[in-house]
Amino acid sequence: MDNYISKKFGIKKVGHLGTLDPFATGLVIVGVGKGTKALTFLEESNKSYIARLALGKSTSTFDRDGEIMEEKRVPYYHIDTVKKAVESLTNITSQTPPMFSAIKINGTPLYKLARNGLEIERKEREVRIFESMLLAYCPPHIDFLVNVSKGTYIRSLGVELAKRLDNIGYLEQLRRISISSFSLLNAKKKEEISENDFISIKEALSSYPSLEIEGNNIKEVKNGKRMKIDKDDPSLLLYNKNEALAIYKKDEDGLYSCLRGLF
Repeated sequence: MDNYISKKFGIKKVGHLGTLDPFATGLVIVGVGKGTKALTFLEESNKSYIARLALGKSTSTFDRDGEIMEEKRVPYYHIDTVKKAVESLTNITSQTPPMFSAIKINGTPLYKLARNGLEIERKEREVRIFESMLLAYCPPHIDFLVNVSKGTYIRSLGVELAKRLDNIGYLEQLRRISISSFSLLNAKKKEEISENDFISIKEALSSYPSLEIEGNNIKEVKNGKRMKIDKDDPSLLLYNKNEALAIYKKDEDGLYSCLRGLF
């Protein structure tokens, strides 16, 4: 993706947010030039997915690309039972990352270790499942939508959903439909992107609390000086007109300090 955009528009600095699993499809955000500075802050945002769980089989990767590890008969489930199980995923507060993930241990991605038959102890991570909704149930498939925090593995949610139905399963399909305020509905295929589709950093970070800076304060922000701001937000996007200047965070003493310049 990055190389494609770089060559198409002649832009050296290109980055993206939201690398997808090989079997997954959906939304990826691309930053160009100084816009790459905004990706770090978008990465902290919630993401939404539509997933299809196939019951009755488990795989090594928790998705359709893995080796089948086990098979189990799928009994009849009343749709209310399935709905309740799907909605119960919102009570999950932590996950152990799967071995087939890009997390690195001593510089080596876990998935490479897994391919060599190794399993390494992983630390649990705090996650939030803000929404979990049943979309369709056509045995043995369950289609569901989730809105989750950064670092949540949807493949693991699928396995957990099967477990809550006293069964096994893997994700057959996965599609990311939103990141922060960005929606797949407004996205374009990479071949369709034109320069008219580029947006400002200020617009990209529209979900952030913001404050317009004027006069001498503009220079102070660009110099990264701490500021007294009459706000309670833990972080703020400071801007002038349509130009994003910086992200500032509130310190314990009540002053705001520069977290990252964006100009």
